[in-house]
Amino acid sequence: MIENRPWLTIFSHTMLILGIAVILFPLYVAFVAATLDKQEVYAAPMTAYSRHASAGKHPQHLGERGRHE
Repeated sequence: MIENRPWLTIFSHTMLILGIAVILFPLYVAFVAATLDKQEVYAAPMTAYSRHASAGKHPQHLGERGRHE
């Protein structure tokens, strides 16, 4: 028997998306923490993006020729 209940479809997709977010968020935080210095990780609040993604925006992370130190 085929069920045609739109609210059940919306609810089940919402739960699936939330479940995926719960699994992926700690992995994202671990990746970002791996790209930061120890001081940056322990600073409250920790930045939500990696240093490599913001290299062009924050020149203090760059050396003389625009490379990471």
